[in-house]
Amino acid sequence: MTPFEDDLKQHLVRREPPPDFTAKVMARVAASRRPRRSLAAGWLAIGSLAASMVIGGYYWREQRVDRSRAEQARDDIVRALEITNAKIEVARQAVRESLRRN
Repeated sequence: MTPFEDDLKQHLVRREPPPDFTAKVMARVAASRRPRRSLAAGWLAIGSLAASMVIGGYYWREQRVDRSRAEQARDDIVRALEITNAKIEVARQAVRESLRRN
């Protein structure tokens, strides 16, 4: 065997853990646990979510109202242009009739 394999074999030999190994591991686990979140933090999260939903709903509604107003304004402009076009056509016909008579 190569020296590397000998060294590896020596390090992979099964050994018994020290007697206080379990106690040390459990102590580290207990120390590393996060404290539980308080009830107030939970209610704060729920309140934040509710406020976000209310504000989002209000914003969505305002956007919808603004879009509706913009569409109504567009429709009004299109109707005004149609009326203007009709009036211009009437005037154009009157001018043509006047030129034919003269």
